Amino acid sequence: AVLEVQSPLHAKWRLRKELPKHKKRFLIDGKKFLIVEKELFDEYSKWLNIRWEDFVQVVRELNFVALERKRIQHLNKISTPRIINGKLYRVILLKRATMLCYNC
Repeated sequence: AVLEVQSPLHAKWRLRKELPKHKKRFLIDGKKFLIVEKELFDEYSKWLNIRWEDFVQVVRELNFVALERKRIQHLNKISTPRIINGKLYRVILLKRATMLCYNC
């Protein structure tokens, strides 16, 4: 019922609130990346009045990167967890970062 009466503007505002709850922090070769799953679009489009373009726009506004679940699992395999400034990061060093190009 909410989906039918919800304006796209309100839906994008709600998506901006919900996406940070699902971010994963990666530190790849000294650069910080905040990553969310692309599959979250399917989950949120069930109860938010959003299109794929809206999802991509919000991801870019929040400076997130959207990746497939399979690629995130691959990143998790080659990374090591570390706590930096009280936050959990998955760290990938330079040698392993070069593997990203060859294995994906």
